[in-house]
Amino acid sequence: MVPRSLGALGILAAIVALLAPRLLYRVHRAPASSVTQHVRLLRDEEDKREAVERFVRTLRVAAVADVDAPNHVSDRASFEELHRVLRSMYAPVFDRMEVEVVDEFSLLMTWPGNDGRLDPLLLVSHLDVVPAVQGGAYDAFAATIEDGRVFARGALDTKFTACAILEALQTLAVDHAELNRTVIVALGHDEEVGGFGARSMAELLKARGVRPELVLDEGGMVAMERHQGWLADIEPFALVGLAEKTAMNFEVTVLGQGGHGSLPPRPGLSAASRLAALVGRLERETLPTRLEDAMVDFCRAVSEWVKLRPLAWVLGRAVSAVWRPVVGQLLGRPLFGAKLNALVRTTTGVVELRAGDGAQNVLPRQATVGVNVRTLPGDSREDVRSYLQHLAGPDGRVRDVSAVVYPELTTTSADSDAFRVVARAIRETLSHRAVFGREEEAKDGRVVKPMSVVPFLLTGMTDSRWYHEIAPGRVVRFSPFALSFDELKLIHGVDERVALTEYYDAVRFYYHLIVV
Repeated sequence: MVPRSLGALGILAAIVALLAPRLLYRVHRAPASSVTQHVRLLRDEEDKREAVERFVRTLRVAAVADVDAPNHVSDRASFEELHRVLRSMYAPVFDRMEVEVVDEFSLLMTWPGNDGRLDPLLLVSHLDVVPAVQGGAYDAFAATIEDGRVFARGALDTKFTACAILEALQTLAVDHAELNRTVIVALGHDEEVGGFGARSMAELLKARGVRPELVLDEGGMVAMERHQGWLADIEPFALVGLAEKTAMNFEVTVLGQGGHGSLPPRPGLSAASRLAALVGRLERETLPTRLEDAMVDFCRAVSEWVKLRPLAWVLGRAVSAVWRPVVGQLLGRPLFGAKLNALVRTTTGVVELRAGDGAQNVLPRQATVGVNVRTLPGDSREDVRSYLQHLAGPDGRVRDVSAVVYPELTTTSADSDAFRVVARAIRETLSHRAVFGREEEAKDGRVVKPMSVVPFLLTGMTDSRWYHEIAPGRVVRFSPFALSFDELKLIHGVDERVALTEYYDAVRFYYHLIVV
C-alpha cells in the first residue's frame, strides 16, 4: 500500500472505542463452516513448509518502486529477478494461466472459466515495496524466520496478498482443477508510487470489455484487539473498505510587499505574514463534514453495541436524511480526534512552505504553500480549487500540481453481492480469530461464532482506484491478516513482519473466494 495508506490503517486505533463484540451489519449470523476442514491445501507440515519457502523467496527480492525513475523502476534487475522467482516458485500457476507482462513489470494473469456467462473475479495486489528503514534488528530483505514469524519488507504490504493468491491458485493448478468463473490476477509493479501499472492493466481490461463481478484489493484487516471499556466491549472484528479517498496536490501562492530587510513593511503586509495567515485559515476554516455511504454503514454497524446509549441512538440514525449530517458533524469534532475527522470530511495538509531565494537581506514578494488534499468521494478537483482560492483571496494564485489525476471513484454498498461474498469468505476462513483471548472457552465450545464484519471508508489509496470504471459498485478492499493496533506501525516501518499462521489463513481465504 502507498505510504499514505498507513494513515488509512491508523484510523482503526481511533475508532476501536466505538466498536463492540458483535459488530456486524447486513451479514448473516449463520454458523461459520470451517473451510479449512475440506479444502485440499496446506494439508500437512510439508505443504506449509513449501508454501513458506515460496513466500520467503519472493520477499528476498528488493523490488523497490522509485517515483523519480522511468516507469517507476530504477533497479530493473531486481524486478526482472522477481519475475524469474515467481515463474519458478509458482510454475504450475504460470503454466496454467494466460500471463501478460504489462508496462514491462506488471503481471496480468487469467485463468479462463468454463462458464462464459459468469463475469470474472479480479484479485488485485502489487509486487513493489517501499525502501527499508534504518534501525531494525533484521535485514529487511533477508526474510528471516524466527518464532513463527517472517521479518521482511513486503511481509504485510503486500507481497503477502500477492503470494497468498498465487499459493491458492497453485493448489488448484497442481490438482488440475477446473473453474466455472474466470479468475484474473492483476499484480502491479508501482502501487507505492502511483500505480501506473494497474492503470494500464485496467485500460487493457476495459478495451476487452471485461466487467468483473468483484474486484478485491488490499485495504482492510482483522483487528486483533480485546478490550473491556466504558464505551464499548471490543473483540476481534474485520474491517472491509467499501470506498476510499483520493489524493490531490496544490500550490497556493500569496503576494506581499518585498524590499530590503532593513525596511520591513507594516504587520500583515509581507508575503511571509500573508502565508502564515493562509496556513491558519486552512486549519480553522475546514471544509464541511459529510457522512459518506460507507460511513453510514459503519455507524449503523456499531450503533447497537455502543454502551453510551445517547451516542448509540445518534449513530443508529445515520441513515436518516435529518440525522446523517448531524452524525457527520459529531464525528468531525475534536473530541473524536483527527483520525475520525479524516473519515467525514475532505482534509488539507500543509506539506511545504516556500519563500525567498536564500538571500539574507531581501524580503520576498511572494510565498507559496504546498497542500496535500484528501477528498471524500464526490468532491471534485474544481471544488477543491474554489475552496483554496477563497482562502487565498482574489490576489492568490492556486495551481494544481498533482502528478497523477486519479479517476472518479464509486462506493460499494454494504447490501451488494460484492460485500456479501467477501464477508462470507471472512467468516468461513477467519472466524477462529474471533476467539482471541478466549481460547479456553473456545475449547469448551462456549465461544463459537463467525467473525464480525464492518464496512468503512479507507483514508488512503490503493491500486483498486483504477478498476472502478470496469466494476462500479463492486470494488472491495480487504487484506486477510490479523494485527493488533500496536502492530499497524509495522507497515512501512521497522522490522515489518507477519506470523506464518496468518499467511496460511490468507491462502485459505483466497482459495475459498475462488472456489466456493
